[in-house]
Amino acid sequence: MKTFTRLSYLLFLSISLCFVSCSGDDDNGSAGGGSGEYVKAKVDGKNFSSSTSYDLVAASRPTSNAMAIQGSNNEGHAIQITLFAFDGEGTYNVGDQLIGQALYTKASTTSLISYSSAAGGGANGEVTITYIDDEKVEGTFSFKGRKAEEGATEMVEVTNGKFRAKFQ
Repeated sequence: MKTFTRLSYLLFLSISLCFVSCSGDDDNGSAGGGSGEYVKAKVDGKNFSSSTSYDLVAASRPTSNAMAIQGSNNEGHAIQITLFAFDGEGTYNVGDQLIGQALYTKASTTSLISYSSAAGGGANGEVTITYIDDEKVEGTFSFKGRKAEEGATEMVEVTNGKFRAKFQ
């Protein structure tokens, strides 16, 4: 589990770097929200919405059967969905780390706290891909994430999630 968590963090950081390096002016000056890209959800009942000030939403397909989607806000919080057994439109169990996982991450200058749908101990979730083509992916999600730390029991509940992201 520790190796999987470390690999997830590495993937999260790699995708984050992609957002920074790929967030140029590809959409003729419109912000992330202006291009129609978003990641939205309720986290423990509070609204989460990806930033519209910066282009902080993206999707990646590193292989034909893997996909990652991430949206970040201006407070350093992010939702990341990673599918390791991607096979087109449909519903995926992101409580099974062999299929995928969903993460809610809170970053500050001193810490990075993640809650994973694949961390066991009651964590679980579903992601439904409702549309995909060569340019973008859309879908919905919900999950209960357990703090990704040895022995942790703290949970977050992410509900009413939806996303639209362009492939980078």
